[in-house]
Amino acid sequence: MPAPARPGPSPLLPDRGIGGEHHGGLSDDALLDRARGGDPEAFGILVERHRGAVFGLLLGLLRDWDGAEDAQQAAFVKAWRALGSFQGRSSFKTWLCSIALNEGRTA
Repeated sequence: MPAPARPGPSPLLPDRGIGGEHHGGLSDDALLDRARGGDPEAFGILVERHRGAVFGLLLGLLRDWDGAEDAQQAAFVKAWRALGSFQGRSSFKTWLCSIALNEGRTA
């Protein structure tokens, strides 16, 4: 039996470029450097890259779709505002998920 075909890119997640360049292949660290420099598009790519994991974490914690969406939005806003405090002792995803967990616990 042949393996199922891999799905193509999602039309719901368009590939976005920054300054006319393709940056979907940049590492989180490279995007983080750009975002810390005030580039909201770089942060947007990080959001798109990690929103599924953050939402899944919050949905599992809260067991409420709307509550998970609200907590996810609040977590991304807090992360944007706190980018300067990210020290790199963990991955960006781990740091973001810890913010999301804290937000979910107070929701």
